[in-house]
Amino acid sequence: MPSEKSLASVMTVLGDSIVATVASLWPRSAAAIEARRLTADGYPRGEPADVYFLLSFDDAVPDDVLAAIRAAGFSVREPAQTGGFATIRTRIRLGAFDLMMTGKRLDRIVESFGGFATLIGAARPTSEDATRPAAVASRRASVA
Repeated sequence: MPSEKSLASVMTVLGDSIVATVASLWPRSAAAIEARRLTADGYPRGEPADVYFLLSFDDAVPDDVLAAIRAAGFSVREPAQTGGFATIRTRIRLGAFDLMMTGKRLDRIVESFGGFATLIGAARPTSEDATRPAAVASRRASVA
C-alpha cells in the first residue's frame, strides 16, 4: 500500500498547487489580499521573508503536533503555558502562491491534531538582515 499512500500525497500536493495558483491569480482571494497587505507594509513581493503563523487548540498544544511541525521544516516557538496556542515561523517567498501553499501544508498537519493555523504576518528584519547586501540599480551594495 505504500504506492497508494504516495499517490494520495502527490494528488494532495497537486490539488493544493491548483488552489494556490487560482488564489494567486484571483485578486480578491484571501492569499492575494494578504500578499498585498504585506507588500504595503514594506516587504518586497517575491523576496524571502520569515512568516509567522499562530496555532490554536482547544486544550494544551499536543507535543506530537510540535514534533510533526518541526519534522516538516517549520520552526516552533515554545507554546503558551496557559492555553492552546503556539507560534510557528517559516521562511518563504512573499506572494499569494507561497502563502497559500505554506498555509495549506501547515493546516493539514495541525488539523490532524484537532487545531487550526492562522497567518500572523511577516517578521520585521533583524539587525543581521539589515547588514546583508541589497540590490541597488542592477548591482549589489552593502546596506549599513
